Amino acid sequence: MARWYDNTKGQARLALEHAAMRKFHPQFELRQRRNGMLYFLGKLQTSISGTIYTIEVNFGDKHPDTPPVVRLTHPTLSEGHVPHRYGDGRLCLYKPSDGPGSGYAASATTAATLVGWAAAWLHAYEIWQHTKEWPGPEGD
Repeated sequence: MARWYDNTKGQARLALEHAAMRKFHPQFELRQRRNGMLYFLGKLQTSISGTIYTIEVNFGDKHPDTPPVVRLTHPTLSEGHVPHRYGDGRLCLYKPSDGPGSGYAASATTAATLVGWAAAWLHAYEIWQHTKEWPGPEGD
């Protein structure tokens, strides 16, 4: 099966993704699963608690037309329902219905952008742990 990165256009996009991550989040490493899927894996540390979180940015088969999926892999969140997190564990980093100007845009958003949004999500999560109110705008 051909992957999104198996052609010239895909290789150029992969080089862009890799360069952005090296520049903004050099602690993240590009990896490949046995099934050929690519993902970045790395750690982010919050300034509130100092907790170190492990984050994955997973590229799907149709990247960049569909956004990567961002997951927190460690530590496990034990609070049950956590706002702005889908039932399957994906982090909700933007409101897709707000359109490309407010969220993922295939031509402009990179994995590095999503890691930055994940860092903001972690900051909001740690505030929520103490206040039970999510800082910032809520989705519908």
